Amino acid sequence: DRESKGFGFGYGLRLGPFTGMMINYGYEDINMVTDKSYRYPPDDGRHERPVEDPVLWGSFKDLKGTSSSITPSFYLNTKDDPFDPKKGIFFRLSARYSGAGLGGTIDLFKPETSFTIYKPLKRNWIFAFNFEGGKIYKLGDEEIPAYERYFLGGEYSMRGFSWRSIYPINPKDGTIGGDRYLQFNLESIFRIQQPFRFVIFLDSGNAWGEWEKFDLGKLRYSTGIEFRIFLPVFTAPLRFIYGVVLDTKPGEDRSNFQFTIGTSF
Repeated sequence: DRESKGFGFGYGLRLGPFTGMMINYGYEDINMVTDKSYRYPPDDGRHERPVEDPVLWGSFKDLKGTSSSITPSFYLNTKDDPFDPKKGIFFRLSARYSGAGLGGTIDLFKPETSFTIYKPLKRNWIFAFNFEGGKIYKLGDEEIPAYERYFLGGEYSMRGFSWRSIYPINPKDGTIGGDRYLQFNLESIFRIQQPFRFVIFLDSGNAWGEWEKFDLGKLRYSTGIEFRIFLPVFTAPLRFIYGVVLDTKPGEDRSNFQFTIGTSF
């Protein structure tokens, strides 16, 4: 269980018609306690080796500390609509620093980037591509906290996979979660008739731990269809998603139905 309290504030500056930058500061008092009564099954079927209980391995540790961080970011946005774009690009680059000099006890550097493009192919047919990635650098002797690590899967990252179900496991100590990740999303969007959209998607990505070599051959894949409805009562669309995992591992669901409200990326 993770409990935190804190505050944050930010300042934004417009650099041009489509560009800008922001700087955000955040402070958190964090108390993370492991539920030692919970035990994982000896093998969840999602990995090449049996998954030992992280509590017994010691990879889930109690944590009490503070995070004091500053995050500068730059963005370029030419999308013609924030929730239902037909054309344009969005690019964002950020770098969060937490640690010495800012008063916190958690020391890390976390650069992240994303790039999205929407290209109209025909009047009611749109191609969309999204890329994003990130890396965590630990700056002190302490390990990267589990809540800072990368986990993929779900309706906002890799559809068809369960929420946060894609992550590496250290075979030596049971540490879970990546210190780096890549994600790719392709969409073919058909604007059927207001307020309906039909989408065919292909998602790919993975997270890697600091104990393993970065290998694009370990990318996971899913595909499927999505039905979106734009209603006046909601700013963002209602999304009905049916996803199929293309490289299913033992114990994984072959397909999933998901529902959410919001954009895919």
